[in-house]
Amino acid sequence: MNDEIHNGTDFQVCVRESIKNARPNRDTYIDFLRAFGLLLIILAHIYPPVWLFNARCFDVPLMVFISSICCKSLTGGDLAYCLKRFKRIYIPVGIFLTIFFGVSITSWLIIGWPKITFASIIGSYLLLDYPSIGFVWIMRVFLLMALINPLLEKLVRKMNPSIICILAFGIIVMQSLLVKSINAIENQYVSFVLTETVLYVLGYSSIAIIGIKITMFRKIELYSIITISALAILAYVCANNWTFNPQSYKYPPQSLYLLYGILVSCLLWSLKPLLGRLIDVRAFAYLSKNSMWIYLWHIIPAIIVMKCIVEPQAWAVRYIIVLISSIILFSIYNRIEKIVDKYMRHLKLQMN
Repeated sequence: MNDEIHNGTDFQVCVRESIKNARPNRDTYIDFLRAFGLLLIILAHIYPPVWLFNARCFDVPLMVFISSICCKSLTGGDLAYCLKRFKRIYIPVGIFLTIFFGVSITSWLIIGWPKITFASIIGSYLLLDYPSIGFVWIMRVFLLMALINPLLEKLVRKMNPSIICILAFGIIVMQSLLVKSINAIENQYVSFVLTETVLYVLGYSSIAIIGIKITMFRKIELYSIITISALAILAYVCANNWTFNPQSYKYPPQSLYLLYGILVSCLLWSLKPLLGRLIDVRAFAYLSKNSMWIYLWHIIPAIIVMKCIVEPQAWAVRYIIVLISSIILFSIYNRIEKIVDKYMRHLKLQMN
């Protein structure tokens, strides 16, 4: 028993030290996980085989998990944190959507494709899943969780990791009950607003609170939450004729989807002491640092490629084209942005 506790303490110290030592630069394992999550999210948009589509379904929970690990209070307090996160998430989305709709409308006037409706424009800026161009709903998740994370951090700051685990699974149960209650609301507008906000915040909070405290988990506590999640998923699969379909529980996030997200996120985190020193690739750091912009720019090639290459077996080709194209588009945009910024600074100096 003492050896078990000692091993758990060693694991906890190892994780803490690896993060502490990485802070002056970047935590390469965090970069790897964020880049991995980005690659999986892009994969979902090129229609891979069904088994792969379900297998990669922990991508958004993993991104929420990583964001929660990196959550920290700012000098200016929670309001400053919220404002900074809002600007960091929404401003890039707003810029991209403006460019996207400008190009799309021009293309429609010339070749008659794609057709853009006013409702999809408004819905996209509101970060809705529908009506919109799609793709941008994930930014609503990141924005909502960024705004709620400081409150969650205060809530769980002094909680024991074991209590955190119980709370996380309790939230998942509460979420399932709340979904049924909101679906029973007759007013469709009230139901829509609650579904698109409350259910997403509550559901992803089950993952966020674990991410916030994960560096404090001992080995035994981390493996316990992995085991419980795995057993709960196994029970579901057995009760549903061995059907594993977490994607069906994604909008809004519910039981199987959330459990799967917790399972894989914690499993990947448990591998940090083993893989943390091995994963130090510049490509991961690049993808991680620019994950938001690369995600946004992948939307354009994803729409075009899915129209031009429709064969199901060509999913790998679609994926490679979309990934490379999104990086190229971001690089071009980034270069133009630097040129414009340099010009504006030069112009400002001349005016002064």
